[in-house]
Amino acid sequence: MSASAPTLTSAFLGPLRTDSRRSEVERRLADSIRLGLIAEREQLPSEETLAQQLEVSVVTVREALAGLRARGLITTRRGRGGGSFVSPDPPLLQAEVRVSPTELRDLAEHQAAIAGRSAWLAAQKASPRDLERLRGLVDAYTAATAASARVRADSGILVDLATVAQSPRLTRAQLTLQIEWAPLTLMVHADEHAAGRVRADLEDLLGALGDAEPPRARQSVEAHIAANVTDILRAHVAALRGGLAGQ
Repeated sequence: MSASAPTLTSAFLGPLRTDSRRSEVERRLADSIRLGLIAEREQLPSEETLAQQLEVSVVTVREALAGLRARGLITTRRGRGGGSFVSPDPPLLQAEVRVSPTELRDLAEHQAAIAGRSAWLAAQKASPRDLERLRGLVDAYTAATAASARVRADSGILVDLATVAQSPRLTRAQLTLQIEWAPLTLMVHADEHAAGRVRADLEDLLGALGDAEPPRARQSVEAHIAANVTDILRAHVAALRGGLAGQ
């Protein structure tokens, strides 16, 4: 990747453009933790570094970190080797949000548009290092047994596609989209049969990227999203029937 290519950090931790700066700093960091983009126990950049990256004051960053601590997302250590660290077991996903089939399909079309274009560009631009990083995320999905860990790996892959595509706008759009999309897939990743299908999807996508085949990469990720929609709807129907049977 060229020196001018955007990274996940530069796309996510860019200058703020809102009046509520403390809330925006807290939201961005909380979203990145919930999606697993900042790993459990990972140390955050220093207050000074975050302030420089976000173009806000150190006081604003300090207040945002206090909010994250109150929510159980980070812990802070004092003294040598200290700093702010992601909690070992942070509340990564909000409770599953139910949406109507129409809303779900509309969201999926948005997801397919962003992820499909990202995959097309990533297949053209992926370096060996990019492919190695994506391979690590696919392997993390395969090794995961908890649904939340699978969600994080799957979301990380979709976000990283946009990063590899070297498009800050696609990366920001995908980051924002995952906040809404990822919780909806929790029931999919909790089902072992569906998780097996997801693993096959991700392997096919990785193969398309490695073979530098843009049309296949786009088709693969769009098929993955469409299959997730089918499984989400199936899971919702099953949950509804179970609830009715228990009444």
